[in-house]
Amino acid sequence: YGNEICFPGDMQVMMADGRQKNLSEIKAGDEIITPDPVTHKTTIVTVQHLAEHEAKNYAITHLILVHAQEQTHSDRTDILLSSQEINATPNHPVLTVGGERKAGDIKEGDELICFNKQEKKYIPYKVWFVNETVPGTQKVYNVVTDSKTLLLNGVMMLQKSIQ
Repeated sequence: YGNEICFPGDMQVMMADGRQKNLSEIKAGDEIITPDPVTHKTTIVTVQHLAEHEAKNYAITHLILVHAQEQTHSDRTDILLSSQEINATPNHPVLTVGGERKAGDIKEGDELICFNKQEKKYIPYKVWFVNETVPGTQKVYNVVTDSKTLLLNGVMMLQKSIQ
């Protein structure tokens, strides 16, 4: 399956100007948003390099994350659901609320930090669904910057292990 710690090229990277761009289209010199894993403050960093790994039959861990926000009114309670999805190679390091783990070791009920568009802040989302597949031959990618994290599909992901 390969030992690379990467993502499929269709994952969306949050650019400094607020746009989203496919990971496979990122270039050296692009400016992207990176959240601090402790304070959740965002920083703009410059991409040094896009690591592109040769096309192989990589295993991919697919995570669906959900967040429920309760809004109480005088006559009812509304539940607002938001979700995020992320795909990564199983050995890619992920920062959960409980610490760093490999994507392939994430279980339903674990929590990852995501950017919530409604609340405009980083909050924990619960892993609702986990699946590992081998979707066929494809390239995988990772961004190289001075930061430890990047924001992919709204999910705070590690660029490499911080342990």
